[in-house]
Amino acid sequence: MNRNNSDHFWHFFKLSLDKVANYGNTKMIQTGAIIFFALILGIMVDTGNPLVGNSMKLNENDSGKTVEILVGDELEVILPGNPTTGYAWELISLDTKLFRPDKAEFFAINKALGSGGVEVIKFHAIAAGKSEVKLIFHRSFERNVPPLNTFEVTVIIKNSLSD
Repeated sequence: MNRNNSDHFWHFFKLSLDKVANYGNTKMIQTGAIIFFALILGIMVDTGNPLVGNSMKLNENDSGKTVEILVGDELEVILPGNPTTGYAWELISLDTKLFRPDKAEFFAINKALGSGGVEVIKFHAIAAGKSEVKLIFHRSFERNVPPLNTFEVTVIIKNSLSD
């Protein structure tokens, strides 16, 4: 389950549990509610509910590979970076009919000013098909300079495991 869906589930779970508690505040009712929501969550995960997509994580060692995911899954590309140097990963190739770019975030390795870390770039698979995902690591303000690094992967998105 990805983080957003998990957050929504637990927010809904807490609100529902609070409502149940207001009706009688008994341990039996609270325990029943917890069991009920745990069963619902288990069913959502086991049935491949599109609201509960899986996440495939790729790193620089996966560049050049072909991977398969399902519609509804999330693709996370985790690459080394340090935005304080002016270098950043930029998406240059993606079929937006098959993928919705989500967010890109930088996570520093430590709290020291200027420290490096990783950039996490997320994509959400919205339709079946085949797409190249290509990113370049460069300074966007430098013209006619080749990128310092590239990341490229072919992604096959299927509707189901049996496709």
